[in-house]
Amino acid sequence: MYISENINLLRKNQGFTQKDVAEKIGKTIATVSDYEKGRSLPPLDITVKLCNLFGVTLDELVNRDLAREGYAAQQPLPKEHTDKPNQELLNRLLVQKLEEVAEELKANYPEAYRKLRLEGLIGKGDG
Repeated sequence: MYISENINLLRKNQGFTQKDVAEKIGKTIATVSDYEKGRSLPPLDITVKLCNLFGVTLDELVNRDLAREGYAAQQPLPKEHTDKPNQELLNRLLVQKLEEVAEELKANYPEAYRKLRLEGLIGKGDG
């Protein structure tokens, strides 16, 4: 595995500081430093963020020796690929959470549940 060396190489080639990378992936500078020094490995979700940030594939980041291959800096993926979540998935998660809150209201505060008319809105009503 070459992930530690590649994170360091890609960060430097693209002109990022460890602070820049930390902010973009939601981690601390110390954590990014640990990734680069091989003290710890990023979890999969962070590895995917790093791939998107650096514009490389998972295979390139983890399995290939980019320094030996003469890696040339590439442009990161367009912002819409890295920062825009899947809207359909977000909508489903939102509906699911609303249904959970409605069920909790129904169980614990039935009067409020009726007054808010959630049974029709959520589609789980019983009148």
